[in-house]
Amino acid sequence: MSETGGDAELIGPGMGIRPSILPDGSGVLITSFSLGVRLLDLVTGDTTTLVPEGLDAVYARTGHVLFGHPAGGLFALPFDLDSRRATGSPIPVLDEVGVTGNIAHFDVSTNGTLVFTAGGAALERELMVVLSPGGGMDTVRIAPQSISQPRFSPDGGRIVFNDGGGVRSDERQIWVYDLVRESLRQLSFDGGHRPVWSPDGAHVAYSSEGPGTDGEDLWVHASDGASDPRRLALGIDGDEHSAAWPIDTVLVFESLGDLYMVNPFADSPTARPYAEAEYNETRFDLDRTGAFAAYQTNEYDTEEIFVRDFPVPRGKWRISSGGGEDPRWSLDGRALYYLDPSGTSIIRHDLGVDAGITPLRSDVVWRVPNATGFEWDFDPASGRALVTVGVGADSGADQTYVWIVVNWFGELRRLTGGGGR
Repeated sequence: MSETGGDAELIGPGMGIRPSILPDGSGVLITSFSLGVRLLDLVTGDTTTLVPEGLDAVYARTGHVLFGHPAGGLFALPFDLDSRRATGSPIPVLDEVGVTGNIAHFDVSTNGTLVFTAGGAALERELMVVLSPGGGMDTVRIAPQSISQPRFSPDGGRIVFNDGGGVRSDERQIWVYDLVRESLRQLSFDGGHRPVWSPDGAHVAYSSEGPGTDGEDLWVHASDGASDPRRLALGIDGDEHSAAWPIDTVLVFESLGDLYMVNPFADSPTARPYAEAEYNETRFDLDRTGAFAAYQTNEYDTEEIFVRDFPVPRGKWRISSGGGEDPRWSLDGRALYYLDPSGTSIIRHDLGVDAGITPLRSDVVWRVPNATGFEWDFDPASGRALVTVGVGADSGADQTYVWIVVNWFGELRRLTGGGGR
């Protein structure tokens, strides 16, 4: 919108949240929950992922893009304003900046005054709610807490999830809840998130920055906790985030926006690419026949649902139109369930599967007030959905202080070796 007012122009539908415009008006920095820090170039119209895991990016006049990390802390990415390109790698500049979920608590002024909060930031609390096909709701009987990535077990009798919101390492752990016994048990103790079940429910794979690692690797743990977790040393450059475990010998995971496959029980596990592209492919699910994979991608700027053949991605069919996220297959493979872009409605999209894939009718099957975005799952056997619903922040968190640092740009230049301007 012009500084003098008037009509607003839509420039980046579905791209993300918390925009920060570059000082010369040539681009906008945006946070995407699934893609990290992105740049919408208003000159060329292109979009670029600057940092796969980053929050609340702003441009500093020292020639850096400042951003928070989900694990906490403030980072500086050397950035050339004229070309609108990163010119180096992220550099940690302040450990104390707090992060709550997907919000980094900092800002910086044009004259170099930094403001941030440190410690004690309250995490959002959620309840898990099971939605029945007939429209009924039943709350999972555990106390409200920070809940992420809940998944039904293959038999629908258990739920695995991680707590701890957006923090990494040992502040975020894997838990298993038994719906029949109404019992809760901690599974991981060295950190973990993004859990997925093995097809028989005997194991859980998850991502963790565990002992002896310098990033988030894949780990496999017996779901009853009877053995120690086992790390899959794959040598991938980026963090490895488990996505689905549809077949005993095929665990699918994400890294830097691409999808890979690995046999988690191999003596020397080796990652094989399934889908690699300049755009991102994430949130994978495989139908029960093992023939078709569904995933979300930003190939056309907005997040949309696509289907491809599996394990070789030959055919390609676009399913959603106007946005779609985090797909799940129906039991018969003739429908896909996914979230609408707002994350508060679940859509069923019927498919024709006689000759390839043909998108048919789509309908909203559940509307969920206060739903918290990606945090959902679907049980094909029973037709139930599992969602997380926000109930407010943790009032028992430690006191949070606001810190102000004047003339901070000098310190920033020292920490970055004089990079930028």
